[in-house]
Amino acid sequence: YYCSGGYNYACEEGTYNPTKEATSNAACLECPEHATSPTAAVNYSQCACDYATRGFIADWSNAPNLTCVCPEGYEEAARSSGGKECVRCAAGLYRGAGDGQFCVQCPQLDVGAGGPEGATSAAECRCVPGYYMDAPADRSDPLHWQCRSCEDAFGSDKVSGRSSFHQVSQV
Repeated sequence: YYCSGGYNYACEEGTYNPTKEATSNAACLECPEHATSPTAAVNYSQCACDYATRGFIADWSNAPNLTCVCPEGYEEAARSSGGKECVRCAAGLYRGAGDGQFCVQCPQLDVGAGGPEGATSAAECRCVPGYYMDAPADRSDPLHWQCRSCEDAFGSDKVSGRSSFHQVSQV
């Protein structure tokens, strides 16, 4: 709250005023980006990330400061009505913890890879039909997996349409 002209006013939604005896709305401080608060909030702790309408969640890794971020598998995007919201990563993209604020392309996408919408790690990336996942013997790092053409693996007899088998890694 703040007082002006003999009247008591509540700070607006999305702001808070931790001081007493404030005399203008300049005492109302804004909540962090992508956060809101109830009208008449008096403490920073009343600010909360706007999950219900825009999908942001709290990140307290820089405590005591609140940062609002998109959950894994989502990225920030502009809203047509203004502001930002969290949207699911498109197929062929992923975003996990530590991947920044935007979805990144699946590493196997040099040739024919995809993945589910909302993927949270490179391990969720998959090859599109007509390709197979060729993983090295050490399968612990999906960043080194590659999509290869099934025709390259199985061969093709262009005259008869028959396929011949070559050894293929299975995931």
